[in-house]
Amino acid sequence: MTGSQASLMKSITAERLTVGLFIHLDHSWREHPFIRSSFQISSPKDISQIEEHGLTKITYDPEKSTPESLRSLEGPVEAKSNDLSIAETSPIEEACANTEESVSVNEAPEPDQLFSETSDTPPLITPVMRREAIQKAKRAYNQAMLRGRAMHNVMAEDPERGVAIATDMVTAMLDDAQGETAAISLANTTTPSNPIDEALMHSLNVTAVSMVLGRELGLSQDDVSAMGLGAVLLSLGSEVAETIPTLSGATNEVIRRCGEKPGGSPDVNDSEDDRGIASQIVSVVQSYDQMTNNGTQDGPTPTEALSTLFKQNTGGRSAEIVTALICSMTIYPPGSFVKLTDGSIAMVISPNPDNRMKPVVLRHDANIPADKATFLDLLQEEGVAIQEHISRKSLNPEVLDYLNPGTSKAYYLTPAA
Repeated sequence: MTGSQASLMKSITAERLTVGLFIHLDHSWREHPFIRSSFQISSPKDISQIEEHGLTKITYDPEKSTPESLRSLEGPVEAKSNDLSIAETSPIEEACANTEESVSVNEAPEPDQLFSETSDTPPLITPVMRREAIQKAKRAYNQAMLRGRAMHNVMAEDPERGVAIATDMVTAMLDDAQGETAAISLANTTTPSNPIDEALMHSLNVTAVSMVLGRELGLSQDDVSAMGLGAVLLSLGSEVAETIPTLSGATNEVIRRCGEKPGGSPDVNDSEDDRGIASQIVSVVQSYDQMTNNGTQDGPTPTEALSTLFKQNTGGRSAEIVTALICSMTIYPPGSFVKLTDGSIAMVISPNPDNRMKPVVLRHDANIPADKATFLDLLQEEGVAIQEHISRKSLNPEVLDYLNPGTSKAYYLTPAA
């Protein structure tokens, strides 16, 4: 939020809030359950949550509010005076709040400005349904790996067939996600046994996450598919672009600018202004995956990796992309370890789009066999919440063996519940 935008904001008390008002909460993200700090009230439930959390530092924007909501306000509303300090919503937060708008990023906000929106409670998903969805994602990931190996096997002799297999992989991934929204789910933690599988795992991770970000940032379905194809083909190295002249512009650019030469270094390191958004998205996701999937237990946690990227990208389009990544992964990314309020340890499987504080987790329970471990959707679990992040190094061998995190994290797309 710029200074001019802040001057338009008017203060309001919780009891006067109404559906349709576009509000800003001048509170730390730890003080409220919303994914963003600036959003339009969509239901009475939003107002109830604001009241339940005792939020008092609230302003609203008349220009972004509906006419009906403004008419419902009775009595004068005192304007926010310029001498009162409010936490400004940066352009990055605006991008996270409404990715359909074109946002110019000029400064980095504080981390607690990154989240804020909510939606109505989704239909109840039973534990059995949740387990089936996760198992389906694992099967789909394994199928994608089989197709990827087939792609590698035929690419040298029949590049067109190899590209056709890669295209089928992208199409299947989008079909498995269903619809226009998808969640990023942890599908496998088995450490790859050979260099080809390792390259495929990284390219599938980059493909899945990049396609989610592409949608978040307003890319068309065709552009998302072209970017996804380029990301899948990254496992073959940048030289593949030279052998297949029929690749589309976006696909070709992703491979050339984000692929690796035989020596392992990026092929091109151009300035941001010279690169299309597809290759920039893939580049950001590559950096995240390389930090969190380095094949050892000594790398940064997923949350630490997001924090590093956030600090390294403080302006331009890359900052907007990093913000979209954080909003998609949330503050508890897949593969994170957490301690729950009941004292148990859990591993995050998938973010929950409806509440950033309540992901789907796999909980350690010594009384339940590991192959029947409980998947908890914390949005639907009463009385159980995340107490804190914990590091892998702090876990005892029994918990590690039970949760079986491996040293690699493979992602796949599942329908957003």
